[in-house]
Amino acid sequence: MIFDGILNCTQVGHEHSPGNILKNYNLKNVKWIFDAIYVPAETEFIKQAKIAGVKTISGIDLFIFQGIEGFILFSNQESLRENLYKNIEKIREFYFKKLI
Repeated sequence: MIFDGILNCTQVGHEHSPGNILKNYNLKNVKWIFDAIYVPAETEFIKQAKIAGVKTISGIDLFIFQGIEGFILFSNQESLRENLYKNIEKIREFYFKKLI
């Protein structure tokens, strides 16, 4: 079976539940994967996808964008969005270093 993308929304891969439930799956025809786990920042699933040349989306992105949008929503500070997103690479780099 061929998929455009695969999402891991399980606990497998988290620092307290290590592993990769798709370790035997051939990712060569997959265009992208998303792993909702962000601790560690680079899970076994993400490592496998990178080796296969698949575009990866880390749980760090979920963590960051949920945090930003939640903060804007609950603090009613819509004016901060543009500035926060201008600095998104710095924010991502900070969390990747912290959570790897």
